[in-house]
Amino acid sequence: MIKNEKQYKISKASLNKFKGVLDTLELNPSLNLNVLLRAEYDGVRSQYDELANEIDEYEGLLNKEYKTFDVFSIENFPQALIKARIFQNLSQKEFATKLGLKEQQIQRYEATDYSTASFERIKEIAKELNVGFDSRLFVHHNTQLKTIIEKIIKAGFSKEFIFSKLIPLNLKEKIASYDECKDSEQKSIVSMLTIHLSRLFQWDIKTILDPNNNIHPIIAIPNIRYKLVKNSNTQKINAQSLFYLILARHLLSNIKPSSQKVYLKDSLKVRSEIVKKYGSLNLENTIDYVWSLGIPVIPIRNNKSFHGACIRIEGKNIIVLSQNTNSESRLLFDLIHELYHAIQDPDEKDIAIFEEKETEIFWQNEEEEIEANKFAGDVLLDGKAEILAQKCVKEASGKIPYLKSSVTKVANKENLSVASLANYMAYRLMLQNINWWGTANNLQIKSDFHWSILLNAFFKNVDLNQFEEPYKSSILNILRED
Repeated sequence: MIKNEKQYKISKASLNKFKGVLDTLELNPSLNLNVLLRAEYDGVRSQYDELANEIDEYEGLLNKEYKTFDVFSIENFPQALIKARIFQNLSQKEFATKLGLKEQQIQRYEATDYSTASFERIKEIAKELNVGFDSRLFVHHNTQLKTIIEKIIKAGFSKEFIFSKLIPLNLKEKIASYDECKDSEQKSIVSMLTIHLSRLFQWDIKTILDPNNNIHPIIAIPNIRYKLVKNSNTQKINAQSLFYLILARHLLSNIKPSSQKVYLKDSLKVRSEIVKKYGSLNLENTIDYVWSLGIPVIPIRNNKSFHGACIRIEGKNIIVLSQNTNSESRLLFDLIHELYHAIQDPDEKDIAIFEEKETEIFWQNEEEEIEANKFAGDVLLDGKAEILAQKCVKEASGKIPYLKSSVTKVANKENLSVASLANYMAYRLMLQNINWWGTANNLQIKSDFHWSILLNAFFKNVDLNQFEEPYKSSILNILRED
């Protein structure tokens, strides 16, 4: 932790040195081939990230970005006092003067996290800093970390989901070294996890810690619909959708509403509006258009529970894109598909639709999904999705092996995206129990840059510094690509 301006300046200089080393290593073409070189890079990257986080924390305190400081154990309390001093823009010298002490005394106190200070002195310091508390004191009866993790798994969360999405990065790092920690440190880690879960899900602390009590996730939205594949793990879907519903609710309550209230329901008008406003129809322009409607879009990569969702809470919509693809046209299709759900049934105040797998015919035959897919196809293909699909079949003489070349020929002739037409063709063939997704995938233009577009749009419209914990770290977790 950076505790004063001198340490801050040294840390900034060190960060620049680490950045220089990383830049040099990244230019080495053998980086991903040489094991020792990669190990060196990962080691430097870890130090860089740790130092960058400390600098961000220090600057955040100076800029008044933090309203509260989490104290997960008595051992954490001294750091909260230091943060409170920095938050009030008091140097160690200025704070010492207020207490009638020498600067060196405060430096010694903070250097040892107040381990040499008496309890009376700590109370005096806390009073001078106007520190207050809003959390309960609890005893966890030596509950083991393993017990809590097992309870979360029983509630429906997979172990992979727990460590990639549920647990914040800083806590994840502590848990990784849990077995090597002292008993007091292990208890602190258990306390941190317990408080995080309690705040996030509003679960009772006693229930979390009691090994004989099970956790039962409860969905707060009555009108929730799942589009699931056969033999789905409904407990897993239920638990994970609760997590995203909680984050969606918090996002919607912290984002300023859009001035544009009218949603266009005609596919050709939507296409025309995007082209007129932004110049062309691509992922970047379409995501900006959706945000302009006041509909936030959360991009989640490598999520295995569902591929898309549309959530409406108190009349406000939010879209979750959860694809593993880096194809622009696939992301575009899913985005517009979810937009269709968002503009339907405007009188319904609370709706949640979670779709598990886009290539599953089990639910794609539903009328609602057929309409959503046709809407997306027509926006992308200038209102001619079905006509072009028939042209492709005719061009291929009704023979599947010839479809790839016919899709390319028809799309080029119409001056439309080959990738978009290939996706729509794969969807239409799926309805006939023909799997053409592999061929369609070969016609895609792929780039990780497309995910950067989605993330940039999110951070352009959302200031996470306005969010309190545990929501800020949870949102960062779902946006992070593991």
